[in-house]
Amino acid sequence: MNTQFTQLIEVIENLESQVKELGKLANETLPKHEWLTTQEFAELTGLKRKTICNYIGRNKIKFVKKNEQGRHLIHIMELDKWTK
Repeated sequence: MNTQFTQLIEVIENLESQVKELGKLANETLPKHEWLTTQEFAELTGLKRKTICNYIGRNKIKFVKKNEQGRHLIHIMELDKWTK
């Protein structure tokens, strides 16, 4: 094999390794489901749970629904607004 081909193979292997690491990191940090509890949302945004509940009550957090137990769930797309 020539040197350029060998270098190309090394670059590809390095990229594959980096992609795998990014995948692992994403799996560890991204929510596993579409709707978050107020506690999960608070942990991901750095806000207090009570603040999240107040924001829901004041309609500052828009995409909210209630589960069977009557607890608020917040859609993950709200994270964009609160984590920038």
